[in-house]
Amino acid sequence: MELEDLKKSWHTLDDKLQQTHVTDEQQLSQLIAGRRANTRRSIGRLASWQRIGMWISALIVIPICLDTAISSQWRGSGAVMALFYAVTFVLGMVWDYLTLRLLVRIKPDEMSVIEVATRMARYRRYIRSEIYVGCAWLLLFFGLEYWHMRIYDKPWGGQLLFLLCLVGVTVGLVYLLYKKFVYKHLDTIDKNIDELKDVCTD
Repeated sequence: MELEDLKKSWHTLDDKLQQTHVTDEQQLSQLIAGRRANTRRSIGRLASWQRIGMWISALIVIPICLDTAISSQWRGSGAVMALFYAVTFVLGMVWDYLTLRLLVRIKPDEMSVIEVATRMARYRRYIRSEIYVGCAWLLLFFGLEYWHMRIYDKPWGGQLLFLLCLVGVTVGLVYLLYKKFVYKHLDTIDKNIDELKDVCTD
């Protein structure tokens, strides 16, 4: 009788341990799936913002370029500005296309955590390079506008105001576009990837 009771207690304990193990595995799977889904959504939002930025750039730059070219009749500083707009717009679109292509090819549900982390690190380096190039472009743009609009002929107060606008616009654009939008999603993605690494290595 005691032996039968002992067997029943042993089987009961074994069943409970198996149920606990299954529950832990289910919770772990749900945690991993949730982090992968969060990463996928953040990547999707980042790609959407990049597409919107490309359309906005096209809607702004193309009319300005055409207006500058037509009004200057491709002569003097107006022709230089129109050419500057056209060349940098094409190069910018090519760059945005390549970075967007890299981003949308990151599949958190299909790739390993290490592969996702590696590709996101590469994308982050591209964004950092984009910030540096963008700041250099703004400085070059304002320099050309300084020459094209003959601001050097204006009083020192007007030139100082132009310089302050240059600094303000540069800092404001970089902070607003990258800090508030791009890096916000990049930080969220990195956080999810770090949590996935911790879970998968435990």
